[in-house]
Amino acid sequence: MALSLTAPIVYDDIQEIVLLKPLKVFLLRGYAGDEIVIKADAVQAGHVKSAGVVVKAIDPGVKMKVLTPPEILELRNYVELYLAVMDVMGAVIVTDPERAAIDSLRQLFAMPGNVTMMKMNKQTLQDLGEAFNMRSQGDKGPVKQFITALKSPGGLEKLGQVIAADMYNGNTDRFCPLEPGVPPMPPLSAGSLSVQLKVVVNPGNVMIIVGPTGAFSASLLDYVDPQSQFKDSTHTLANQEAGQVWPGRTLIDKTARHAFAKDVIEDLEKILHPKKHKLSLKTKLGSDAVKRLEAGMLEAVKLIKRALEVKYNPAKWNSVPSVRDRYQLLCQIK
Repeated sequence: MALSLTAPIVYDDIQEIVLLKPLKVFLLRGYAGDEIVIKADAVQAGHVKSAGVVVKAIDPGVKMKVLTPPEILELRNYVELYLAVMDVMGAVIVTDPERAAIDSLRQLFAMPGNVTMMKMNKQTLQDLGEAFNMRSQGDKGPVKQFITALKSPGGLEKLGQVIAADMYNGNTDRFCPLEPGVPPMPPLSAGSLSVQLKVVVNPGNVMIIVGPTGAFSASLLDYVDPQSQFKDSTHTLANQEAGQVWPGRTLIDKTARHAFAKDVIEDLEKILHPKKHKLSLKTKLGSDAVKRLEAGMLEAVKLIKRALEVKYNPAKWNSVPSVRDRYQLLCQIK
């Protein structure tokens, strides 16, 4: 059977496993050109499903399923079979390119604690961090892809929706509103390029992905932040906000939302045009970029509210106190 999001993983359907990120991301290849991505994170299955309600409303092409215990067992069986074969083959172990993925999976399976494995379709994407690195090496192609994607009709608006969904879900691993007293982030540097950012936390998680028409657009891939204290919907928002303000409050306050949108665009302009003179009035994203981004945020609020109403009204609100509290705050936005 072909590897897919809908079919269960079976070890003898796997031809090869490729390591994309140690202890975190793996590519499974089948025998007919079929591929699927496996990602591991220190989250619970419930966190993924709770955030997925909002993700489905904003970016339905981003689909992620938690691996079932039988699927994890199939991956373990594949690793054990691989190691048994390599033991027989001896020296080939050192040179086989798949060995890195197998060793990383074996370490992952041996780790204590709460690690959830998920599967998702392989996507053609570009991330802003890599685009900046390529720009430092003289390759402007990826940066131009970002500019085209964001300036295209609906492009900045879609990024605004992605940002709003992250803020609702408490994911600050892409963008994070400035908080009083928080020291500035270290500069983003690559080669001879260096820019100081305000609210872009991890450019590597700011992604554009190729859609059905072949054009790139902003994506909500990697939408659960393991470090977030807002990922568990079974607590009240008041309890979750001990020591940290829910990022979604920036959406609700008109002045704060506009200031945040402005900071986002300023950061993006720096990354996309790192050699721009500080007195230059040139813009890569257009003079209306802040307005477009903020419009996307507000549209996302409508979509999120609608999705929550469908999912939890009228009898399920009490089972998800944090969701209920956030929804009530979103309803304050006019």
